[in-house]
Amino acid sequence: MPSSSPLDLAELDPPIWHVQVGEETYGPYTLGQMQAFISEGRVTGASRIAEDETALFRNARDIAALALYLPEEAPIEVAAYEEPTSHQAVANNFVIVSRGPDGELPDTRRTLSQALNAYGPFAESLPGVFVLRSENRLADIRAHLEQVCAPRSQILIVEAHDGRLGWLGLPDDSDRHIRSVWNAKLD
Repeated sequence: MPSSSPLDLAELDPPIWHVQVGEETYGPYTLGQMQAFISEGRVTGASRIAEDETALFRNARDIAALALYLPEEAPIEVAAYEEPTSHQAVANNFVIVSRGPDGELPDTRRTLSQALNAYGPFAESLPGVFVLRSENRLADIRAHLEQVCAPRSQILIVEAHDGRLGWLGLPDDSDRHIRSVWNAKLD
């Protein structure tokens, strides 16, 4: 006979995971939510994660329960760009918008220029706005930029090929608003 009490999913997948972005901490999240963040590229192997409020933050790649879901990571030192041959994957277009800590641009722009040079041809279309053509995945580019940019830098990465977004350093309310606009149904 079926039970009259509802199933408490919190017992199966408790919200214990915390994510640190710069000086901000977000969470708690369930393992299911963390898996979704990984598949979206919002959590990478370099993301700082804690398993509860009192635990030390570690890289996600160093936490066995999360490492299972992380894609193979490209090495941090990226090889110099080479023109693709006919048997290589199709290149993707990216738009990368950046703002340094406290709105400063010069150091962030210089760092991004150096980092993007390893991924393919790029142009700075406006101050702090870059257009990049690369065979690399959004998640790989995001992970590398997370490693090389200043901790409080804000970066928005748009992959124009398939309509995916990736970013780091933006507050939760900006995150929700961007997703609602990006996924809005048009009449």
